[in-house]
Formats: sequence, structure tokens, C-alpha cells
Amino acid sequence: MSGTPCSTAPEADALDILLVDDDDTLRNGLAEALRRCGYSVLTAADGRAAVGRLSIRRFRLLVTDIYMPVNDGLEVIMMNTSIGTRIPVIAMSGGGALGSPETVLRPAENLGCCCTLEKPFELTDLLSAVQRVLG
Repeated sequence: MSGTPCSTAPEADALDILLVDDDDTLRNGLAEALRRCGYSVLTAADGRAAVGRLSIRRFRLLVTDIYMPVNDGLEVIMMNTSIGTRIPVIAMSGGGALGSPETVLRPAENLGCCCTLEKPFELTDLLSAVQRVLG
């Protein structure tokens, strides 16, 4: 993920993203790419860890996989709504046992996600979505 394009880097302490994915390689790679663009990123390997982080810290953006063990992304999105902060959400999925990526992402859209990404996606797609949401 070297050579990550970033049109404008935000102030280092102005943005705070919670990135949730059970795939260690993908989660760490995406987090590193976002950090190189100047974003402050915390990660979680599953929905339970994400819910814990949401309950004790404020974030400006939640980026979450949908299909995960130990609380899926939909549960994370619902928790985000129930704690009252209602931060914007970018949902991503490659589908899986629950169906195609489109089928899996539809409930996330119904829960108010501002953007969805079907895996595999280009890194530039994620960076563009983050920039659109956070401005």
C-alpha cells in the first residue's frame, strides 16, 4: 500500500477514525494508509472490541466490515446509533455466508450508512469516501 495518493492531508489531531475488520492484514494495511494521509486511526478486530471503543471514546467516522465473528458490523452500526453520537459510517463487505456484497451491505444502508464499499475495492475508493464524509 505504498505510494498512497492523498489530495489534501487533514490536520493530524483533527480526525479520529475507528476502523473495524477481522482480517488482520486488511485492517492493518488500511489503517496505515489512512495514517499516511494524516488521519488518526484506532482499530478493532471484531464487533465486540468496536462496541467497547465506541462506548468510551468519540470518533468522527466509523469504517466497519459487516460480516465478522463476535458481533457483526450491523450490530456495531446499531450501537453507534444507540449511544446518541450518531457518527457517520462507511460499511464494507465482501459478502460471505450471508450472501453477495450487495445483499450484505443493503441492511447497512437501511441503518443510515453514508457510504458502502464492496470488497475488494481500490484504496483510492476508501480514501475518497473518507474525504467526502469528513470534508
